[in-house]
Amino acid sequence: MIQLPTELFIDIFSLACAADTYDIERKLHLAQVCVYWRAVALTYPTFWSQIRIRTSRDATFLNVALAHSRDSALDIELSWQPRRDDTILSDAQKHAVVEALRAPAQRSRLRCLCVDYVNVPPNALRLLLGAGLEFPALEDLAITGKYCKQPFLEPHLQAQCLRRLSLSQVDFTSWDTLIASSLEHVCLDDVVVGESAKLLTTILRRCAALRHLEWDVSSSFLMSTSSEVIRDALAPHLDTLRLGQTILAADILRFLNHSVNMDPIQNIEASIYNGDRVDDETLEFLQEIIFRMGRLVDLSVEETDQQVVLRDDVGRIRRLIVWNEDSTWDIPSLWSALSTYYSIDTSLLSLRMRTVDWNGFAGAFSKRPPSALTEVYITVTGDLKYYTIDGESWHPDAESRPPRTLIIPNLRRIVFLHNADAAIWDVSDLPVAVRVRDILQYVECEAATRVEVCISDAVRARGEGISEHETLLAGLSGKWILCHHCACA
Repeated sequence: MIQLPTELFIDIFSLACAADTYDIERKLHLAQVCVYWRAVALTYPTFWSQIRIRTSRDATFLNVALAHSRDSALDIELSWQPRRDDTILSDAQKHAVVEALRAPAQRSRLRCLCVDYVNVPPNALRLLLGAGLEFPALEDLAITGKYCKQPFLEPHLQAQCLRRLSLSQVDFTSWDTLIASSLEHVCLDDVVVGESAKLLTTILRRCAALRHLEWDVSSSFLMSTSSEVIRDALAPHLDTLRLGQTILAADILRFLNHSVNMDPIQNIEASIYNGDRVDDETLEFLQEIIFRMGRLVDLSVEETDQQVVLRDDVGRIRRLIVWNEDSTWDIPSLWSALSTYYSIDTSLLSLRMRTVDWNGFAGAFSKRPPSALTEVYITVTGDLKYYTIDGESWHPDAESRPPRTLIIPNLRRIVFLHNADAAIWDVSDLPVAVRVRDILQYVECEAATRVEVCISDAVRARGEGISEHETLLAGLSGKWILCHHCACA
């Protein structure tokens, strides 16, 4: 019998375990098929270094996996959540697992540790994460509590090589030893802290390599704690900032904009409760999130109308999210504010929208047309008609009104797209070509040359063919022309 090279065999083993690389029992089954397979599996200690402890059987096999992994860096998952099909670890087994990982021989090579639990953190975890132990090789630490009641788990450990830190529902009052200078990615979600401004400032000052920060700390953020501008250059490589729902994003952004010395952040994502009206709170939110941006050249409405994305002329991106499920962005009001205070009506070059956003943008553009806008990308989902509104309640039996006209004076190109996620809500049986013809009749532009139309993405995603120019644009060809790609299809 011809034997495959061990390098190829271990790749096959890895593929066999690809669906769950942390499953110890599956690896043991592969190693027990025959003598040669066992020899191959035991030759590669890295094959055994990814370990998850969730069930009683996992706990039983832990020492076997640790022995086979030899001196390899360890990636450990402790997933201690109740599951219907699992035999949950007893307290004695949890303590045995923790004692094995606490041993200097294992702790010194622990590179990644991910812990998740529900309701109450197991007491055994405090022996591992709350006893001030040193983890010299730890680069990635994630602790996730779900549906927990205080007191939360309070991590207290030393990890000077830490690069990624993700904490959710923990007591982070004693945070100093975990804010390592090597951190590149920090995510804090619903953690308990004392002085949140001090923690944030320490992260920005100490973590020179920081590139990604997610901040959802509900404790009060008092600007008075940092009344003077911090002159040190902070977090010079910070690329992405995500602010959660439980905070006032404008407060954090104001602190970063005016109280610390930082370069403009490339990507910022922030949330506001309501978007159905532009009030003083919304204007304050816009003022801080758009602070120090260049000319706004791209606007995109995401799959839901609760997210609007802005991009400026140097590539900075701002994602504006409405997190109240019963509220959405009111496009006309938002456009009016962005036009009045940030001149987006004279700077916007590209717009991405959905057909269901049509009348919102049509109403907005009727008062402040986008004079520089040349390209529009439209995801075909739903029709252009809209219904009468009484206060804030829809009239389900009301007759629909005809679509409004979308005014884009200098339009040069219009592209129709398909989105699989949005398509599940699209109940129309009309072919895309028919819907495109309907849409084009409600676009008003002043272009001296015909406007290019691209429909290939929208039609092919639905399994339709591209109509001939004469069929698609019959009676409209004086204003529109198929793009070269569609015309040659």
